[in-house]
Amino acid sequence: MVGWFSLAVLPLALAQETSPRSLSPEEWRAGVLSKLPAYIEWPADKLGTETNALRVGVLTAAGREDDVVTLLTALLRDTRVAGRPLTVSVLERPAQAADCHLVFVPEEATGRWWEAAPTLDLHGIVTVGESGDFLRRGGVFNLRTSARKLEIDRRNASRAGLTISSKLLRIAQVQ
Repeated sequence: MVGWFSLAVLPLALAQETSPRSLSPEEWRAGVLSKLPAYIEWPADKLGTETNALRVGVLTAAGREDDVVTLLTALLRDTRVAGRPLTVSVLERPAQAADCHLVFVPEEATGRWWEAAPTLDLHGIVTVGESGDFLRRGGVFNLRTSARKLEIDRRNASRAGLTISSKLLRIAQVQ
């Protein structure tokens, strides 16, 4: 896990001119979220043309931009995965997730997400949450920020038509 985690935080470490320090929870979340797309294979029908961007959405309170959005935007600037640029979008409503490839549902937005999830087509969407029951309720990834752990539910990934790299499966807690 040390190798992958180091890769996840490398852009943050390089961007800082001060001595190394512990990452804030927001920095850790953004670091992990910025690296996930490189380890996911999406169904062809979700990707569109070769030039289409991979869209990362962050469900926020009333569409306000938060620290994770700001950090993630900086980390993904000029980043490409399989030749595709990555973009970050603030999602005010869960229904906006339909246009995304990866959606982060922060703990404070979990209730709104699960109220809407049964009506959403989540095929080809990587869902990432940070609540204790996120995987049990159908999410693909769960961030345990306080423990700095990444959890994966392979069945939920498969149901969404996603393939997760074995490299990522080796360093995460898999269910």
